[in-house]
Amino acid sequence: MAIFSNKIVAAKFLDNSNTIVEIIYKDGDEDVAFAMEVDFSNPDFQDFLEEMDLEELEKSTYEQRRKREEAKKAFLEARVEQRIRDTKRSATPMTMDNIVEELFQKRNDMAFLFQFKVELFKKEVIKNSKKEAAKKKIRQSRDIFEILSILKDF
Repeated sequence: MAIFSNKIVAAKFLDNSNTIVEIIYKDGDEDVAFAMEVDFSNPDFQDFLEEMDLEELEKSTYEQRRKREEAKKAFLEARVEQRIRDTKRSATPMTMDNIVEELFQKRNDMAFLFQFKVELFKKEVIKNSKKEAAKKKIRQSRDIFEILSILKDF
């Protein structure tokens, strides 16, 4: 009797040439993976065939591969959609309304604030300024509007 006997949850061929079988079986509360070569003289493989015949294994393999391809396709489609949305967003005309809306949306967004501060400190007027207290306030600020109010000092 094989270690997986009477505990098989799922099985599939691992390779495209269908020479290696992966068996998922229950061991207590855990799912355990077990792999073996297709070998009709192997007692473990014979035990496996008593629970699942080759036709069932091929169907299971097909279904799992199909589901994996569907998930991969859905993931890629979602990434494409996100890029399209990002492109459309970046293509939004710079109207005063859009700028103000963006500032309110990103007001406390730390990633946005960090990038905003980086860009500010690239500007000559700030980079070369001797106003260390104002620069320190910008570095420590956690709000876009606070940063904008500090900029009036430059």
